[in-house]
Amino acid sequence: MSESPRILPAPAPFESSADPLVLLIVWGALALAAVGVAIWLAVSRRDVLPVFACAGALICALNEPIYDVLGNLSYAETPYVAYSIWGRDIPWTLVIGYVPWVGLMPYLLMRVMAAGWSRRRLHAIAAGLILSVFVLEVVNALWWENWKYYGESPTRSALGGGVVQMAAMPLLCALIYLMLGERARGARRALLGLVAPVVALPMVFASTTWPLYLSNHGDLPTAVDWLAAAVTIALGFAAVPLITGLAERWQAHSSTVSPVETAKRAAIRTSSSRERADSPSTQSATI
Repeated sequence: MSESPRILPAPAPFESSADPLVLLIVWGALALAAVGVAIWLAVSRRDVLPVFACAGALICALNEPIYDVLGNLSYAETPYVAYSIWGRDIPWTLVIGYVPWVGLMPYLLMRVMAAGWSRRRLHAIAAGLILSVFVLEVVNALWWENWKYYGESPTRSALGGGVVQMAAMPLLCALIYLMLGERARGARRALLGLVAPVVALPMVFASTTWPLYLSNHGDLPTAVDWLAAAVTIALGFAAVPLITGLAERWQAHSSTVSPVETAKRAAIRTSSSRERADSPSTQSATI
C-alpha cells in the first residue's frame, strides 16, 4: 500500500530579529495609508467600492493558514496574534498587510483598466507588483526573519510560493470589479468589494501554485521538486497576460457601446421595472 502524502508539522517557535511592535507599526502605517486613500476615493468619487474592497481584503486574510500549510510557511513569535489555526499563529502584521495589496490595489487597477490603459502598461504594473512582493520577501524572510519557509527546500518554496501570484491576483480582482461593477450600485457594489478579493485570491493561488503544493508534501526526487517550483512560477507568469488579455477584450467591447446607447439601455431597464411594478399581477400580489 502506498503511503499517504506527508503533512509537515509546523517548525519550532522562533523569534524575529525585529521588534514585533516595530513590525506592527510599519505594517500598520501601510494599512492606514491604504485605508486613507480608499476613504478619499470613496468620498471624492461617491463610490463605496474602495472602502469595502479593503474590508474584503481583511476577510480574505482568513485564507492565510491554508496557503501557509501548503507552502511550508510559518511566522515568528509575536504577542500580536490575530488568530491561530493548524499550528499557525497568524500575526496582525500579516492580516493588515492584506489591505494595500489585496484591498486597495485591485480597485486602483480597475480604474486603470476602465481608463483603457494598454496591456504593455498593465504588464509593467504587474512587474512592479512582483518586485514589491519580492522586496517584502527579502526584508521579512531574510533580514527581519519575520517568517520562514521550512522543509527540505525552503528556497524553492520561497521562490514559487506567492511572489509571482501576487501580480495576477490584484489584476484578476480588478477585472472582476470592472466586469461586474458596471451595473452594481449601493449595497450590491459594497457586496462586490467584500466578495471579489475572497474569490480572486484562491482562484489564482489554487490554479497556479498546485505543483509546488504537491511537491512540498510528496516524497519526490529533488529534481522533480525544483521542476514543480519552475512550473508554478511559469503558471503564475502565464496568468498575467491571460488576465490582461481578457481586460483588453472587455475594454474593446465596452468602447463599441456609445454613451447614447448606454443611456438608452438604462432607460429601457428603468421603464421595464416601472411596468412590472404597475402591472395588475404585481399590484394584486402587493395587496
